Amino acid sequence: MLRLICCLFLIGLLAPGKSLIADDVANKDNAPLLDARNDYQQIWGDPTNGLQPAIILGYSAGWDVCINLLAQEDFPGHMWLAISNRVGSRVELWRTNGTQVLSKDADVLNAFHLPKHTTVSEIVQGVHPRNKRGMQWWRLARPTRAQTSAQYDTVWTLQSAFEMSPTNDYVLKISPLIYKVETNEVTAHLVEFPHIAIKLMTDGRAQRIP
Repeated sequence: MLRLICCLFLIGLLAPGKSLIADDVANKDNAPLLDARNDYQQIWGDPTNGLQPAIILGYSAGWDVCINLLAQEDFPGHMWLAISNRVGSRVELWRTNGTQVLSKDADVLNAFHLPKHTTVSEIVQGVHPRNKRGMQWWRLARPTRAQTSAQYDTVWTLQSAFEMSPTNDYVLKISPLIYKVETNEVTAHLVEFPHIAIKLMTDGRAQRIP
């Protein structure tokens, strides 16, 4: 259900056109406070390789996180392949006093050690259970037209990956990752998006910061 809400949220957001996205990215130095308690909130990242990431945040008992990707140009099928962990990104969590919160979560840790160059078969073999391996292709390997969006990773809870205190504010730094498959459809290289820094507040509000 949470995944469906996340996808429907982004589809509704994109309806007016891409000017809203451009404004959101341009205003990151003076970003508004977003209330994630009653509605999911999006924070756009900088585009890379023709894709633009959006971090979708929700807040109830904890922070729910998912990543959507927006195609800025047409793409053929079998071009983008997800990394084989649930967070879909390199994730860092910091306290506002400048100390880092270290994670013991395997997916968070493994994302920092992914090979920059690999093969499609090696990426797919890292997915378990086996029946989910075809789901790694972004948009199920269908050709993609510009201004098409799709959820990239599963919805996950920040508190499942980090030990967090309900009385502390935090800074989340998240760099979405995806493999771009070469035209030979055999080899692939890792694409890392510029990190998105977001201040998370104890009352369920969030704000993008430089």
